[in-house]
Amino acid sequence: MQREIIWFTTYMPNVEKLNRFFAERKINISAYYSPIEEIYNSIHRLIEEAGLKVAIIRGGFAPEIKNNISIPVVNVNQTAIDFYNLFPQIESLSKKAALVGWYSEVRGLDYFLKQAKVEIRYVDLHDCGFTNYIDYATQILLELKSEGVDLVVSGGAIMKVAAKYGLKTLYVGLLDDRTILSTATEAQYQLRLLKEQESRFEFINSIFNCISEGVIAVNAQWEITNINPVAVRMLGIQTSRWNGEPLGNYLDLENIQGRLMEGRKVENQIISLADKRLVISAVPSVVHGKTMGVVITLQQIDVIHNIEKKLRSVSVEKGLLAKKGLDDIVGHDPGLLALKRKAMRYAVTDSTVLITGESGVGKELFAQGIHNQSPRRNAPFVAINCAALPENLLESELFGYVKGAFTGARSEGKAGLFELANTGTIFLDEISETSLSVQTRLLRVLQERSVIRIGGSSIIPLDVRIIAATNRNLREYIRANKFRQDLYYRLCVLPLQVMPLRERRDDILELVYSMLHAKHNHRIRFTRDAEKLLVEYDWPGNVRELVNFVERILVLHDKDEITMREVEEVLFIYGEDEIPAHRDVPEETIDRAESERDTIQRALQDNNWNRGKAAAQLGISTTTLWRKMKRLNL
Repeated sequence: MQREIIWFTTYMPNVEKLNRFFAERKINISAYYSPIEEIYNSIHRLIEEAGLKVAIIRGGFAPEIKNNISIPVVNVNQTAIDFYNLFPQIESLSKKAALVGWYSEVRGLDYFLKQAKVEIRYVDLHDCGFTNYIDYATQILLELKSEGVDLVVSGGAIMKVAAKYGLKTLYVGLLDDRTILSTATEAQYQLRLLKEQESRFEFINSIFNCISEGVIAVNAQWEITNINPVAVRMLGIQTSRWNGEPLGNYLDLENIQGRLMEGRKVENQIISLADKRLVISAVPSVVHGKTMGVVITLQQIDVIHNIEKKLRSVSVEKGLLAKKGLDDIVGHDPGLLALKRKAMRYAVTDSTVLITGESGVGKELFAQGIHNQSPRRNAPFVAINCAALPENLLESELFGYVKGAFTGARSEGKAGLFELANTGTIFLDEISETSLSVQTRLLRVLQERSVIRIGGSSIIPLDVRIIAATNRNLREYIRANKFRQDLYYRLCVLPLQVMPLRERRDDILELVYSMLHAKHNHRIRFTRDAEKLLVEYDWPGNVRELVNFVERILVLHDKDEITMREVEEVLFIYGEDEIPAHRDVPEETIDRAESERDTIQRALQDNNWNRGKAAAQLGISTTTLWRKMKRLNL
C-alpha cells in the first residue's frame, strides 16, 4: 500500500496514538517507529517500497535529516509551553533534573526553566550527530549523574541511553491535538507542492524527450539535473543514475563555462567528442543577476547535414536550388575580389540587385552566390531566362494563370515562378529581352510585392527577393524605347557590374586548372607557349567559353601535355567566324574543325530544338544563337 506521508517516531507508544488520531480524522498519514540510528535506512527503504514522498520528524535530529534526505521533511515545532506542562511531573520525580536534547531554538525556554520549583538544567546536543550520538550522549549523561542529576527529560533516543545507566527518564511527549493537526496540514501542503513540481517536471521531461536534439540541464556546479535520451546516447552514458553527476565526466566544456557563468550564451560552437563532431549551443539561466544553471543543446553535424540534404533535395526535385556560392567564383584579381565583397554586402539585404556584364561572365553564378549567402539561403531559388520564351509563354510562367485563362491552360490552373520563389529569390536572366507588356507587369510586382495570375482577380502577396541580369546596355535600350525607365530604376537598386575575362587575365590559368581539377583530371598541363596563348586570347565568350574549351580539351586530347598548336585547334573549332584576327590559323586546323552550321544543328537536335539548352551547350547566349541561326538560315 502506498504511504505518501509518514510520521517517524523513536518512541514506540507514539505509533498507536498517532495512527488512531489520523484514522479518526480520515487523514492519509501513518506513524512508523524507527530507532534513531536506523532512521536514514528506514526513510530510503520506504521511499522505494511505500512511495514515501514527505517525512514528518520530531526531535533534534530533524534538521540534520532534512539536509540529507531528497524528499521534503516537516519538523514538528515545539514551544516552551510544551515543557512548562511537564513541570508538575518533573517536580514530583526529582529535585535535580536535566533537559537534554536539541531545544535551543525553542523561544522562551530559559525563562520557563527558571520558573520551575526544582533545578532543571538544560544540556544542548547541537554538536551531536547520527554517527556518534550514543557515545556523545553517554559521556554527557554520565557527567550529569556524577553531578547529582537523577532525572533526564528528553526524547525516545536519549531516554534509552539514560535508562541504561540507571537514570530516571521522562518523555517529552506528543504535542496537543491542535499541533499534531497543524503539522499534518503542513505535510499535506508539502505533498501537494511536490506533486505540482513533479507534474511540471514530467511535462518538461516530456518536452525534453520529444526533442530530436540532445538537451542537458545543469546547475551552477555543472551537475546534471536533467538530460534527454538523445543526449544520453550522444554522450554514451551507460547508467540511469545521471542525476547529480558532474557533466565534466562526459563532456569537456571548460573553454565555454566561464562565458556561460557570466550570463552570456553560446551559439553553434563545434566540439569533438570521441569520433563525433557536435554543434553545441548553451543558454544560462540567470536569476537576479546570478547564473543558477545552464541548458545545453547538442546536434551531430552529420545529422544536420542529412536534414539540410533532405530539405535541399526537395528543392532539387522542383528545380528550385542555387547550387553555387560566392566561394565557387575562382580568381584572385583585385577587381574580382572587390566584386565578391560587394556581393556579400548585398546578400545581407533584401534589396533588388541588377547584375550586368557580357555574355558568359558568370552573372547567374553571382546571383546564386548572393542567394546562398543571404538569410533566404534555405528558401527556393528560381531562375528563368527571359530570352528563352516567347512573350505569352513567359507571362504565364512568371505570373501563373487560373483555370480557363486561355486555350491550352491546365484545368486546375498553375502557380507562376514568382509564387514558387515566395520567401526565396527569383533570378530574371536577360531581363532586357522582355517585351514592354511583360515589363509593365514586372514593374507592378516590384511596386506592390504581389502578383495576380493571368485571368484571375485575386491578389497573391509575395515575400521574394528579385535579382535581374542582362548583357545589354539598358540605358541605350531606354533611349530606344525598348526598356521602361521606371522598371530600370526599380531593378537597379544594387548594381553589380561583372568584368569580362579579358580584364582579369591573371585568373585565366587558375580557372583552367581549377576546371580540370573539378573534372578529376590532375595530370594535364599546358606548355609555356600554350599557357601564354590562353592568357592572351580575348575570350569573347568569357568564362562560359573557357568551360567549353576545357570540355573539348578533355575529349580531343588524351595526353599529359597540351601544346600551343593543340590549343589553337580547340579554340578555333567553330571555324573562321570565331578565329581571332591576330593569329594565322593553319588550313589543316580549319579542315579538321566541324563547320559552324553542323555544330549548331547538332546542338539543336540534341536538345529537341530548345534554343536555351542548345545555347548553353554551345557556350553562347540565346540571342547570339538566334543571330547565327538567322545568318546560317537554320
